[in-house]
Amino acid sequence: VAEAMFGAGGPLPCDAAQFDACIESARARVADCGSAVAGVAKAVLQALREVRTSLALASAPAFTAQRESVRLQVEALLPDGWMRRTPEPWLRQLPKYLKAAGRRVARLRRDIERDRRLEAQLAPYLAALRDLKREPDGIGGSDEVERLRWMIEEFRVSLHAQDLRTLQPVSARRLDVQLARARAAISAPPRTA
Repeated sequence: VAEAMFGAGGPLPCDAAQFDACIESARARVADCGSAVAGVAKAVLQALREVRTSLALASAPAFTAQRESVRLQVEALLPDGWMRRTPEPWLRQLPKYLKAAGRRVARLRRDIERDRRLEAQLAPYLAALRDLKREPDGIGGSDEVERLRWMIEEFRVSLHAQDLRTLQPVSARRLDVQLARARAAISAPPRTA
């Protein structure tokens, strides 16, 4: 309903007449928006089933660390209330992130060393993100911390499933820049209105 009424970040209504106009214009779009959200939910659940199937097939003790890594990734992608809490455009990217995780697991049996090398590239960013979220100002997630979080998911796609394509260009260098921005946003004094 909010997407149908307010679209992609347009101006919010300032009075009752503008609010009523938003409601009227949203009536025609609300069903389409609902169908789009239902489509995302279905794609997420299908990709989640594929990840779980891949995890079940990679049950050898040698894959324990990788299974745990993917389990933690899935939990972070799909926390309680994920449909409501995942911001756009990232909500529509969730199926892609889960597919990339499934492909990662499926490839483990062929080349576990490759997986370890790729995950070593991610490790410093995941650790930095955890540290930033422990900061008092990072708990709610500044915009820059949130952007870093989703760039890490995009980087995972670029490492494990390039053919799924990232939403934005991403690399270790770009992650370094975003990490610096996130740290600066957390340490900056709060703005006063």
